[in-house]
Amino acid sequence: MLFGKITNLLDDNPNAKCDRCTGAKKNKPVVGLVIIKKMKRNNDSWDSSKILYPENGKEYDCEIWMNKGNLKVKGKHWTGFSRTQTWYPLN
Repeated sequence: MLFGKITNLLDDNPNAKCDRCTGAKKNKPVVGLVIIKKMKRNNDSWDSSKILYPENGKEYDCEIWMNKGNLKVKGKHWTGFSRTQTWYPLN
């Protein structure tokens, strides 16, 4: 299984809190927050999990795969809309 945790923020507020989250994550620091849990391998990708979007506190279906050494992260809303981000490795 694959998990994902925020270890660093690239914006100007490194002390941001997840004020829109619910439950145990409410008002917790964003740095250190586990946003992806229990993803399962599915051939060349990982799926069957959710990703937390700390900016709005909502969780979305999620799929992750590698593409040319970069991580592609696709969050999918129940309406069918989706957004894919490219996460680059730190050098």
